[in-house]
Amino acid sequence: MEQNPLHHAFRIVELLHKQVDQQLTETEADELQRWLDGDPARRALVKKWDDPQVFQEAKDIYLSISDPETAFEARIAPFLQEEKRNVIGIHRTYWLTGMAASLLVAVLGTAFWFNYRHPSASDAPGVSVPATVPGKSGGLAGNGVRNTTKNRVSLTTADGKVIPIGDMPNGWVAEEKGMRIIKSADNTLEYVPTGQPATSGQNTLSTPKGANYKVILPDGSVAWLNAATTLKYPVNFGPHQRKVSLSGEAYFEIKDQPSAPFFVQIDSTHTEIQVLGTHFNVLAYEDDPICMTTVLEGSVKVSAGSGASGTLQKNEQASLSTDGKLRIVACPQPENAISWTQDRIILNRNITEIMRDISRWYDLPVEYQGKIKDVYLGGIIPRSNDLHSVINALEGAANGEIHLKLEKGKIIVTP
Repeated sequence: MEQNPLHHAFRIVELLHKQVDQQLTETEADELQRWLDGDPARRALVKKWDDPQVFQEAKDIYLSISDPETAFEARIAPFLQEEKRNVIGIHRTYWLTGMAASLLVAVLGTAFWFNYRHPSASDAPGVSVPATVPGKSGGLAGNGVRNTTKNRVSLTTADGKVIPIGDMPNGWVAEEKGMRIIKSADNTLEYVPTGQPATSGQNTLSTPKGANYKVILPDGSVAWLNAATTLKYPVNFGPHQRKVSLSGEAYFEIKDQPSAPFFVQIDSTHTEIQVLGTHFNVLAYEDDPICMTTVLEGSVKVSAGSGASGTLQKNEQASLSTDGKLRIVACPQPENAISWTQDRIILNRNITEIMRDISRWYDLPVEYQGKIKDVYLGGIIPRSNDLHSVINALEGAANGEIHLKLEKGKIIVTP
């Protein structure tokens, strides 16, 4: 079967990037050489990237795109329209079928000029790039990654290097002393021991608004990070305890190691959660009035900075308010706390709690105008839905008690 020209273009751009980074295998080098030998214009294109700054600009754009179709809508079409080519109105499939792969590579390679002149691709006349499209659905695989340059999943290594892993190809990401970091096909980051002496440095995994991600930690425990979340953890855990630091929301499945208890530190509330081997969710956004811990299996001990503490068992939930009060209650439906791992928004809450989740996922602020009733809604909304359909669903569930609209880049909630 003949390869899609746009996908082939991405393959060539990937090889060019690897050549600059000196990561080409012998087979890949032969593949790239065959492409270069096919047309003198291709060598001229590659020569443009001799300038390191020019290359980095182009590479940033390439890494900001996770699929070719999005690339066409957000990068290629605006660039071609800028060049006064008749793209708008032509069916995309027909256009791609008739376009040579080498020209597509040229467009990808030079699209950064368009972005340099026009910081937002949505400024191009006649081209609409939706700003309210959520991350892709992916359940526990966590592949809900937004396609923006600024907002992408990143890993900060022990030496301070920031790697945009969300848009990297699968495979090797980095190597810390004693650990190899791998990205797998289901958008999972995994730490694999190399057998070398271990380092004591820390890594930081961060998700933007509108994205979630999964990481298999060095001890084999698994963490799913919700949108706008940061998790800090050592490259190698010590023999006596395992400690991570969380800001945002994460669901953990902890590998049982009784001799090395697992701790989750919440810096914003000076709270520590001690675990031996369990499945639990922690909601700890700094802008949330309550820090919430929900246990699905096993038990955890919650110790607040205020001195309050308590032990949670399966199907229990602890809430810590800003005044330091700890409250533990039964939670008959703990799976609701991790509905976000299945890319769903549960509406069995009041409107302000729901809107905080929507704001983080769709990356838009919420403004309340007038006196808003403490409305409790019911139902489930997939996070793969576009924002307009979400707003319509919320208004329907509210039975006219509240109204929502999009205006000037924010969501307005009125009585």
